[in-house]
Order: sequence, then structure tokens, then C-alpha cells
Amino acid sequence: MERKKERSGASKRKQSQEREASKKKLPKLDGFFTKALPAKVPSVNVSVNNATREDQEYQDSTTLSLINATAENDDVDASVQPTVEESAISTSSEVLEISNDLGKFLNKKLNDTEKRLILDKGPLKPPGPFPKDPLQDNRSFSETYYVSTSKYGSVDRFWICYSKMLDAAYCQPCWLFASQINAWCTGIRDWRHLSDRVKQHGFSKAHTEACAVYEAWQKCATIDKELEDDIRKEASFWRQVLRRLFDIIITLAKSSLALRGHREDLSEKGNHGNFPSIVELVARYDHILRQVLDMPKGSTRYLSATIQNEMIECLGTKLENHLLDQIRTSPFFTIILDTTQDITKVDQLSIVVRYAAISRSENGQAIDIEVREVFLGFHAVTKHSAADLVNQVTTLFSEKSLDFKKCVGQGYDGASVMSGAYNGVQKRIKDIQPNAEYVHCASHNLNLVINDAVRGSIEIQKFFAIMQDLFNFFGNSIKRWDLLSKFTGESEITLKKLNPTRWSSRINSITAVKLRFFDIIKALSEITLKSSSKDERSEAEVIKSKMQNFEFVFLCEFMHSVLNRINYVSKILQKRDIVLDEASKALEETTDKLKKYRNDFESFKSKATETAKKYDIDPTFPEKRRRKTKKHFDELASDHRFQNQEEIFRVTIFNCVLDIIINQLDARFSGMSALCKTFDFLIPKNLLSMNEAILLTKCDQFQMKYSDIIGPNFSLQFVNLYHLVLPQLTETWSIRELCKEMITKFGVLECDLTEVYTAMLLFHTIPVTSAAAERSFSKLKIIKNYLRNSSGQDRLRNLALIAIENKAASNLDLSEVIDEFAKIKARKRL
Repeated sequence: MERKKERSGASKRKQSQEREASKKKLPKLDGFFTKALPAKVPSVNVSVNNATREDQEYQDSTTLSLINATAENDDVDASVQPTVEESAISTSSEVLEISNDLGKFLNKKLNDTEKRLILDKGPLKPPGPFPKDPLQDNRSFSETYYVSTSKYGSVDRFWICYSKMLDAAYCQPCWLFASQINAWCTGIRDWRHLSDRVKQHGFSKAHTEACAVYEAWQKCATIDKELEDDIRKEASFWRQVLRRLFDIIITLAKSSLALRGHREDLSEKGNHGNFPSIVELVARYDHILRQVLDMPKGSTRYLSATIQNEMIECLGTKLENHLLDQIRTSPFFTIILDTTQDITKVDQLSIVVRYAAISRSENGQAIDIEVREVFLGFHAVTKHSAADLVNQVTTLFSEKSLDFKKCVGQGYDGASVMSGAYNGVQKRIKDIQPNAEYVHCASHNLNLVINDAVRGSIEIQKFFAIMQDLFNFFGNSIKRWDLLSKFTGESEITLKKLNPTRWSSRINSITAVKLRFFDIIKALSEITLKSSSKDERSEAEVIKSKMQNFEFVFLCEFMHSVLNRINYVSKILQKRDIVLDEASKALEETTDKLKKYRNDFESFKSKATETAKKYDIDPTFPEKRRRKTKKHFDELASDHRFQNQEEIFRVTIFNCVLDIIINQLDARFSGMSALCKTFDFLIPKNLLSMNEAILLTKCDQFQMKYSDIIGPNFSLQFVNLYHLVLPQLTETWSIRELCKEMITKFGVLECDLTEVYTAMLLFHTIPVTSAAAERSFSKLKIIKNYLRNSSGQDRLRNLALIAIENKAASNLDLSEVIDEFAKIKARKRL
């Protein structure tokens, strides 16, 4: 038997090199994830090719960009302790979303993860028709290239693909696994000779090797499937954990409650703060959070203070973007600004945006106009000049991509820096946007009206001083307050402290004294008789003597009626959806009512007399020394001498207060009245008395004023709609009711009445008060109090945003929030 010939050393080395090269083309499993593999799947340490260190760093960074969530340890730095959570959150969302089109990755080196995802997508074989190339006799790619014909039938040519982006054919195995780049890796457009090139490529050695590697990767599907299942299970678990934690944070933030406490380590006994305590409470009934809390110390649990801040920031950003998207869709908006100091003496600027939107039914039909006032957060103010405030606001709006040209109104209080006619904020903003009409806050204006009325009469000032002395006397002593409570019982109507700024709310203090007058007198009488303190007896006697005065009783009746009417208007003006005509109507009704009061002196006197007799008080005005004004040499007559004290009281106090209020209501609200006249063609009462010529004139004037907003067809559109609505009009309708009638009954004409709809939205957008900014200050005092005064500006802004815009926060899609949170964490790792 002939001996088998031994192979040479060179032949053996060549075979060994080919075997090693083949191994290196197999997929690298541990390149898919940045975490350790599960125990049941052994780690495989092979690579696709002889990658350099630079190539490996590229692959790792690309993998981290796909695995978009990294865990943060409560006690250990998360950057040195990656866990399953890093990949868990993102696996179900962004990782699986990748294109298998060559055009997306042209001239890019793919890593193992991207290759695996492209393989999972399968070959790209779009159906025809395909674009024809005029330079190649209108030839094009054809679906017939997807199959190969043989004597026994058609065979799928799996490797050939077509890229719509490149309008080229390519070989997917060669693109992914070829050892050397060839024309089939970058795409071929030679349609004239494509059939020949397909046959030539199918027989090439490089193509055969690439297909072998392609098949090897395909056969690794079982191992990868198990890995993916494990990752998906882990992702599902951590998404459920984050959903619960986000829900807890939203619940606490909506209630303006603190999240953190002095001790946050759950292993220690005691109070851990609201957030860890609620997590612990929910974990008693929820197995998901129970698993998190049962993890050993040092594990990632997403409960640390840093994670809380990041989750709050993520929620606040998502909520702000949602609100900004709604504002951007509106045709225009108005801004409402106000400032106040927080507990740390930082001046906080509250920014509120008001806009109007058409609410629609499920089928898209317009049903009403909805007024919305959106809070955009607190912003620290370091420079307080008008120019600096305007610069801060315009910069913020630019950063938020809000077009300032859409601003058609501005509402502030009467501070000179805000309302200055020459250098105030309102003037500077109007220079930027001429249509931004300034409206002095009606609530502030109304408060100033009462303030002026009280300052104009010394007797009214003394009356309120007695009210304050009465509260201080009983309120500063627990013993005296208990004595008063014995007489008043458990009634909710008791003495109230005078509000130092909001005059309309002083109605509560006067109501308490008016209804509990006899109980207060009895308490003061008992103190004067039984108290062992001389000063206490003396003070009680003085207050009692002032109260047992017919003038005090009369002023109780009078000021109660006046402030009750003013308080009613104040409540109306503070509504979120209040509009100009409703505010003007409420103020006109109040003015008319006060004018009637001026002629009802006897009516007030009879009520006061009845009350005085009931409490055994002399129903006459006490006589006082009459002051006589000195007559100067150039005066023709001396001052008028009144006949009695009642006449003096009626003229110098009763009429004086009413006259000041009535005149101030007319003077201070003249600007609002002028702005309301711009829209008087919308007032139903005016429409009933107008002829078509006058209506056309007013519509033309309105269109000229807002020519950059309202088109030239407005007058014709409105007159046509006027004839349709006229039969249903009544004088009692408001503009809001008129607009609703137009929208609901003639909604089919919306496409033909676009300018009219724009005018209606413009009217509803104009602000009346800055009450929305004032309301935000109430939340500011709750969120940043003396116990939480170290809260940072970003945390304060986000918590306030969730607390004030709580309805929108409740409707947030937490899946999107979790995805965004995962991306933020991934970027931090990179």
C-alpha cells in the first residue's frame, strides 16, 4: 500500500490561516450588549474581523447609544456599575427600530449590534414599479432579479436587494460580511448589464465566503433569541418599576408635597420622606416594587435623590413641551407677567400665556371657543429694569420657539416698571409688536378703587382700625378667644383678620362683626367686669364704647353692602375664561348699583336703626364739634354750615365714599372700555341697533387695526353671518354666547368664514386680569417654604409646573416619558 503523502509546513500554515479567518467572521455575541450575559448562556469571545482598538471603541459607543438606559446606584456611582437595567428600558423601543436600507448606512462601518438588527429585518426587496433611467435607455431594476430560474423551477435569490434611496441593487451578505469592499457593497446601477453581473457575482469567491458567514449568523438565532427574551423580560420589569415611580412623583407634585425627608435609607427605621414612604406603602400590595425593595443594598433601584431630580426634570420637560405645542398651534396669544419674592428673597417671575382654541367634537365639528391660560414656570429675576425684563421674556420665548409676532396682548399690574407709558415693559413690548395691547389687571385696579375710597375718608379709616383692634384684642390671647368662643359656639362665622392688600376680602371681617355683634359685646362686657388686669379691662371698655356707637353700626351696614358688591365683581374678574365684555358688563352693573346706593341713605339708616335698637344702642349720630373753615379776604362766602350731625355724616362720609368709588371705576377702567369698543360690533346689543352701513364701517376699522392678522374679506364675511344670526339675537346675549351660536349652528361655513373665526379667537385671547400669575404665587409659597428653601430653580420650576398644570400632567403618556428618561441616561453615559 502506497504511503500517504505528508503535507508541507507551508500548506498546513495556509490551512490554519484560512480556518482562523473563517472563525473571525463569526458574530461576536458579547458585542450586542454592554452587560454581563445571563448565567445560563455562556459568554462567547469571538470577533468578526481583526478590528483595531479604535474600531472597538466605535462599536462600544454605538452600542451605548442604542442601549439608551443606564442604571444609577443609590450608593455607588452608576458610571462604574452597569447592570441589566441599562439595556432593559430601551430594548423594547429604540433598539428594534433600524432600517435595512443600504442608503441609510452608506460609507459607514457597521457594528455587530447593527448587523444583527439588519439581519432580523431580512433582505430589502421592495415591489415595483422602479424609476427608469433616461441615460440608460429608460431601463430600470426589475422584480425578476429577486428569483433565479432553473429547470426544476424558480429559486429565491435571497442575497440581492434594492435600495430606494440609492436607486441601486446591492448584495446584503457582501454589504454586511465581505472581507473586501466591492461594487455590490455600495450599490450597482448598471441596468443594461445587470443580468450578467448578477451571474458573475453569484460565482465569485468573495460572495460565497460572505454568504457562508451570513448563514453562520443566521444559525446563531436561537442563542440571540434567548438573549433578547431575557432582555425584553428585564425591560418590561424596569418599565413597570419606572411607571410606578413616575406615578408617585406626579401624585406628590400635584399635591405640592415634599418628596424627600431627613432620612431616606429604607433600612433605617423612622420617617423616610414622602417619596420613599409611599414606595414602601405601595410595595406592600405590589409585587413589582416589592422586588425592588428586596434587592440587596448597593443594587440599582431608582430611589436616590439624584434619580428623583432627573425624573422630575423629565416630567417637567415633557409637560412643558406638551403645553408649548398647544400654544404654537394657536394663531396668537397674550402674555401675563408678575413677580414676587420667595422665602429665600429671590425675585421669581411668573409667566402665563393666554390663548383661545376652538374645541371640537369627536367628528371634528367645532362646538365652542375655549380660553386657556397656561403657566410656563418661575424664572429668577436678577435685573429688575424694564429693559432687562423684556430681554428676559423675549429670550425665553425665542428659546421655546414661540413666535413673538403672535403676541396680541399683555396683562400686568400697575407697577411703573410694568405699566410705564414711555419706558415700561408694556411700551417696550408694544414697540416690538404693535398689536400687543396692554391691559391693566382689572382685579388690581378694583382693589385700588376701594383703597382710594378708604383713604379719602378719615372716618372709614377709623372704622377699619376698630375692626383690626377688635381682632387683635381677642386673637392675641388664647384665654380671651376661648371666652368669645363660648358665646359664638361652634359657628364657622368668627372674627377674621383684615386682609392688608385685598380690600374686597375684608367683607368676611365685617360680616363676622355684623352677625356676631351681640356675642362680641357680651364677651367684652364680661372682660370689663371680671378681668383682673387693669389694662385688659380698659382696652375692652374702649373697644366696647366704640362699637356701641350708632355711627359704627351704620358703617357696618353700609360697608358690608359696598364691599359685598365689590367682592362679587372681584370674583367674576378672577375667572380664568373671563373676557372683555363680561368684565365691562360686571363693572357697569356695579357702578349702577352704587349710584342707587347714593340715593338710599334712608334705607341704610333704617337698617342700622333696627340693629341699634336690637342691641340697646341710641339710634342717633353722636354730636361732634363742628369745624369752621376760616374765611379768607378774597372769598365771597364762608363754608356751608350743616344743620345736624346726620347731614354732616351723609355728605362727608356716605356720599364721599360712594362718589370716590364711582369716579374711580370710570377713570381706572377707561383703558379697558376703549379696548372693548374695538370689538363693539360683536356685542349683540349693539348689533340689534346697527344698520348694515355702520356695521361695515366698524368692521373695516377693526380690519385696518389688525390688518396683519385679519384679512380684507372680514367685513363681507361678518355681514353675511350677521344676516344669518340676526333673527336669533337677543340683548341679553354676551359675545361668548353669540360666538357659540355662530359656531354650533353655522359650523359648516367655517371654511368660508375663516376671518370671522380669527376675530372671535382674537377677542377671547385678550386678557382681563393677571390673576393666573397671582394664583401661581400661592403654589410658590407652598412648594418653596421655610422647610424646603434649598430647592433649586429647575426643581422649583418643574414641581410648580406639575402642580399648577395638574390636569395636563395627569394625561401625560408615561411610556414616552420613560423612553425620554432612558435616552437622557444613555447620553450621560456617553
